[in-house]
Amino acid sequence: MAQKNIYEYDAKRLLARELPKYYPEFNYHNKLAVVECDTDIEQLIKKNPWIGTEKVVVKPDQLFGKRGKANLLLLDANCDQMK
Repeated sequence: MAQKNIYEYDAKRLLARELPKYYPEFNYHNKLAVVECDTDIEQLIKKNPWIGTEKVVVKPDQLFGKRGKANLLLLDANCDQMK
């Protein structure tokens, strides 16, 4: 079987789009945002207001694992911690 690396962001969007076809009870919150080096955080919050009010998980989207071992995860962060 062929394999291709994809980013976690793309994988979650793909699953959220396809799973309801087979599991109608599947409900995905669709709260994903991509932040790059040049992203304006204030504009990101305006575009995704849930970021300013909910706890978030911040992690690099990379094509290999072990983010936790490399201390690259920020869990249950608020907006100020995320910045």
